Amino acid sequence: MAIMAQYVDDLQKADSPELVAAAIQRYAANVRKLQPQQSELRAKYPDLVGIRQRTEELRDLNDQYEEWVSKVNLMSQRIAPFQANPAVKAAQQDLIQAWIEGK
Repeated sequence: MAIMAQYVDDLQKADSPELVAAAIQRYAANVRKLQPQQSELRAKYPDLVGIRQRTEELRDLNDQYEEWVSKVNLMSQRIAPFQANPAVKAAQQDLIQAWIEGK
């Protein structure tokens, strides 16, 4: 969740296409850094993937995660004015690729 918090903070401060692109690129790089840990956790705890009944602790953690996902999704409004910029487009494609690589 820390990388999502950083991404939201970076985008809130971004007031140019260059800063928006840099924020997206930083987020994509951080997503890639987490992928080995995610893969390790999925392999170690396959029972938790898609589980419906979670412990209270996991439910709270999931709720926090969902809250950050909502904040990240709201940041797309912040990106919208800069989407025509080639650097922003390239950064968005890189982020999409990072997500695909992590699946």
